[in-house]
Amino acid sequence: MNGIKQKRRVRTQKRRMRQHKQSMLLIGGVMMLLVVVLGINGLSLRAKNQEYIAQEEEIKSRIAEEQNRSNEIDEMEGYVGTEEYIREMAREKLGLIDPNEIIFRPEE
Repeated sequence: MNGIKQKRRVRTQKRRMRQHKQSMLLIGGVMMLLVVVLGINGLSLRAKNQEYIAQEEEIKSRIAEEQNRSNEIDEMEGYVGTEEYIREMAREKLGLIDPNEIIFRPEE
């Protein structure tokens, strides 16, 4: 009887070892799958990051352009209030002249 119990024990141990090996292979396969998925996602995130960096640079250049434009508008606003600007617009838009100016017109 001792021999039969020993044979059963050996078969049971072999079956457990096979199950253990299968479970380890399954776990290893799942781990490899996770590594591949994470690697692919990491690459796509890097690509998105590069796109965002490019967008950030474009936005920074737009901000700089708009700041320059704002400075030009501020300068123009200061110029509009001057007497020189008023005279210039009176000459261009209304055709007015200063009292001490002489206008020469070509003969027709």
